[in-house]
Amino acid sequence: KDSLPLLPATVEVGEIVMHPKIDPEIEQLTKDKLEGIRRDITENGSNFGTMASLYSVDGSKDDGGLIKINKTQFDPQFVAASFRLQPGEVSPIVKSKFGYHIIKMEKRMGEEALVRHILLIPEPSSFSLNETVKKLDSVRADLVSGKINFPEAVGKYSTDEQSKMTGGLIYDNQGSPHLQINSLQDPTLATTVSNLNVGEYSQPQVFIDPFKNMKAVRILYIKNKTDPHIFNLNDDYNDVQRLALEEKQVEYLHSWLTQHIHQYFIKIDDDYKSCPQVKGWK
Repeated sequence: KDSLPLLPATVEVGEIVMHPKIDPEIEQLTKDKLEGIRRDITENGSNFGTMASLYSVDGSKDDGGLIKINKTQFDPQFVAASFRLQPGEVSPIVKSKFGYHIIKMEKRMGEEALVRHILLIPEPSSFSLNETVKKLDSVRADLVSGKINFPEAVGKYSTDEQSKMTGGLIYDNQGSPHLQINSLQDPTLATTVSNLNVGEYSQPQVFIDPFKNMKAVRILYIKNKTDPHIFNLNDDYNDVQRLALEEKQVEYLHSWLTQHIHQYFIKIDDDYKSCPQVKGWK
């Protein structure tokens, strides 16, 4: 027992996310601004990377909008527009699920490419945000009264693709729904889950959607909580199961390598020949 770790407090939390409708006037203003940036680049000779650093709201702005893409793991509209470009060419305005872009092809590499892009996202109006809050408040009333359960509400009302795939549950980077409360980086989320009991729903709250980098509204639901405790099978079975599976995968891979190692030849630099990790290859 003295080898079992002390685990911090955790929470299983779900969310119903709704994105406000964007007013057509705001959407047009965003496109007009992006078109002006494009003209500065194509007609006035402004540097694309510099303009990305100044105006893009994407995380790549610090690198002048430069990203590496492939044909299978990015937004289809963005990818299709990118691969229609020749190196050095700048696209017209492209709409994706994230917002509006202009794209410059830097280098094509078969199924991959290096591109620069500038992303602008239309901001919802205060009226649209308030209307979304009212709608989610009505959803919360139905949840509290038992007219609808949480998974049904996620499927019916959530506009977030990620939430729909997980039944509304939020997962950490290791794929676990057991979130450590003291490690939550979203301060609003951390405060809310600390003040709610199991089975309770938060009031609708405005937050920044980290995937779309725009304002949205959500309701949080506490499915389960655990206090700080010694690692055990009753409270932590899912984690035990996950760790056991990972260990079996490592053992299987090691066994496979041991069986097939004699079929392959590699060159080992003299500086590394004493490393135990390459012993089996010599």
